Amino acid sequence: AMQMDGLIYALEGAGKQWQLRRTIAEIGRKKYTLIAKNIENKPGLQQAGEITIQRRALPLVNVAEISVKSKTVYAGEQFVIKARTNAAADRVSVEIEGEHFWMEGAGTEWIYLATLDRIGISRYAVTAINADGNAGPIKEDRITLVKRPAVAVSVAELEVNPTKGYAGQTFTFKAATDRSAEQVELVLAGKRYKMKGEDRQWLLALSVGEVGSQEIEIIATNKDGMEGRPEKGILVVEAHPVKVADLQVTPRTLYTGDDLLIQVVTDRPAKSVSLQMGGLTYDMIGSDKQWQLEKRERVAGQKKFTVIARNIENKPGPPKPGTITVKQLATRVPAVTAVSVSSALVFVGQQFAIEAQTNIPADSVRLAIDGKMHIMGGSGTSWHYTTSVDKPGEVNFRVSARNKEGRESKPKASSVTIARKIAETIRVAKLELNPSKGYTGRQFTFKAETDEPANSVFLIVGGNRYEMKGSGKNWRLTQKILKPGELQVNAIAINEAGDEGAVKTALLNVLERVIAEYKCNKDGTVTNNQTGQTRSRFADNGDGTITDLCTDLMWLKQPKRVAVNWREAREFCKELNTKKYKGWRLPTLKEMNKLIDKRQKDPALPLRHPFSEVHTYKPYWTKTDSRPPLYVYQMDLSRGRRQSASKRRNANVWPVRYTQ
Repeated sequence: AMQMDGLIYALEGAGKQWQLRRTIAEIGRKKYTLIAKNIENKPGLQQAGEITIQRRALPLVNVAEISVKSKTVYAGEQFVIKARTNAAADRVSVEIEGEHFWMEGAGTEWIYLATLDRIGISRYAVTAINADGNAGPIKEDRITLVKRPAVAVSVAELEVNPTKGYAGQTFTFKAATDRSAEQVELVLAGKRYKMKGEDRQWLLALSVGEVGSQEIEIIATNKDGMEGRPEKGILVVEAHPVKVADLQVTPRTLYTGDDLLIQVVTDRPAKSVSLQMGGLTYDMIGSDKQWQLEKRERVAGQKKFTVIARNIENKPGPPKPGTITVKQLATRVPAVTAVSVSSALVFVGQQFAIEAQTNIPADSVRLAIDGKMHIMGGSGTSWHYTTSVDKPGEVNFRVSARNKEGRESKPKASSVTIARKIAETIRVAKLELNPSKGYTGRQFTFKAETDEPANSVFLIVGGNRYEMKGSGKNWRLTQKILKPGELQVNAIAINEAGDEGAVKTALLNVLERVIAEYKCNKDGTVTNNQTGQTRSRFADNGDGTITDLCTDLMWLKQPKRVAVNWREAREFCKELNTKKYKGWRLPTLKEMNKLIDKRQKDPALPLRHPFSEVHTYKPYWTKTDSRPPLYVYQMDLSRGRRQSASKRRNANVWPVRYTQ
């Protein structure tokens, strides 16, 4: 028998097997006691127990259909989401952009009036809830939000004052638009400058320091950020002419044979300063604003000279005249008796010596060749000068001797014939491989340096021939190598005649990629394929970087905190140099998908991840293009969903690089 709620119930059965069937209407816990009697009807030990009675759960309500009038709507415009359930629902919820809203309606028909301001693809999910408060399966769909077409603003007039000026000068740019503009910008040398103004009139005063003719553009933007037709123009910026501010001649009293020192100070840094005197041009020695020329005057008389400074564009400034007076000391003047050239055959650029003999010892001997005056070396009656000529043909020269007073003899004229230089082979002096050891499929960089300027340089790697890029003595090639093994690298330089020089050889060790070291598990761990040991998929390198053992990628432990546009994000990655790691870039959409865990929220990253300050209020840039043009994919880490956005919008940056 069973005793419960003060009542006794007889069980049915025989032998050792007994049972009781009863319907209980009350909900809650019920205590009971079981008592068995023997054949003498004597009771045995009591057995106590407890049962719990619950109400039977109502069936879940499914969302049978969801719809919107149009799959494409304008951002900021209201649209209606309709839902129909397979049975009467107590309530219906719709999730839009991560927020939940209650729909209006009753029974099986429900609606919600929504508005979204952003542009792109937006998903929404509808869930029905029964009278027990239990939610049924989620029904999802999506809509596309587009910007309402706007009228572009074009620049109707552009005025630059002055149109031609000097570096560092302030130029005024005026622009008039064909309709009211939200913003107008000046594009100069690849940079954008915001102009001041409103409606249709805009102005900008800008100091320009770069020298040369530069194209300018004025671009107007409407209130929706759409750029209109630009107006273009040309701005000419010249370097300031360099003037000779001060001129000093030492000594003031000059006699034939004395050394003359002319010192010049310019009003601003000069590229070069020269002195013209007696039909010859002398290059002065110096830099910046300080220049000088030392020469010995042999001929008496009054001599006029002109000093001219040139700016960075090699344009001459105003000439600075001067006069020196050389007084005569009467002594015998030596005469040049013989002139000879050291070699009968002289090539372009080849060094050759001009030798001269005088009848009596001379104080100095001067050589005028190729429009310049040179002092020959030697003493007594034997003199010489070594020089070279850079162009072929007959070159005339004159040699004259002077005594200690500076009195000069009549020059002796001669000539030398310069032949074209026979092209010599060019040798690769230095060959660098970076890295010299790596895996197949990666990029290797090869640098070659030649002993003389080359016309071209070729590289042979593992039997494949590649043309290197560069000029002069420096050449470079970046190439993906797919062939494994210890490969011989040969660099060959070619001269202007097309002749190949000696081969420079190096060895490149290309390793074949092995099977992945780790197997990735769904719980955020990895298993070593060789040892079978399990560990976290993320390795903290202790230097602000995290290595993902699942993908062999290295991430910054803390993403960039300030949101920027796509171009700025790409440049930030290129210039990043953390703990000597290079090669940072934006991740691909595929790499982002491998990093996230959609089962997690805010952020959608695997449990126990080591990253810090991963903000989710804005999405993260990827380098994967989407549609329309100038749009790329972003990753929303609040829910782990991708979305498409214009490159001009701002988003977070999370740099990544290959570990190898």
